[in-house]
Amino acid sequence: MFDLRPLYREHIEDINAVISAAVNAWPMAERVRRLSLPLLQYDAEDIRHYNLNGCFVASRALIGVVAWDNQCVHGLYVQPDYQGQGIGRTLLAVAAQTIRRDAPPLTLRAQRVSAPFFEHVGLSPSRDPSDYPYTFMLTGDFSSRGIQSTCQ
Repeated sequence: MFDLRPLYREHIEDINAVISAAVNAWPMAERVRRLSLPLLQYDAEDIRHYNLNGCFVASRALIGVVAWDNQCVHGLYVQPDYQGQGIGRTLLAVAAQTIRRDAPPLTLRAQRVSAPFFEHVGLSPSRDPSDYPYTFMLTGDFSSRGIQSTCQ
């Protein structure tokens, strides 16, 4: 059983533990992971500016996190042991459903290693040649793409 809830400043260590576990599972050189990790982790200032939601197992351990603002998803991470269970999709759906209706299409700038996931769940690569190469767009209702909440 999973529990979905907002994240706050007091969750910062748990958030960064999920990010560390996810990044350390990426198929890339250890040196690249080590150098990238400090740039991907959140601090109190990030939490002040982003909306964050997390998926907890047994209402205690944080297993996934998503961060977004009014038009862009800034991070989506799931503990490796829980990947493939719909948690990433659920967290992405939460972000998509809460972004303002009158905002531009949801934008997501992915890391190269996670681009296949975002293509798999139905996001479209940006066609703008000036965009970051792994930019994805979501237009319309994300829930209509078969993404249903698995967190209860």
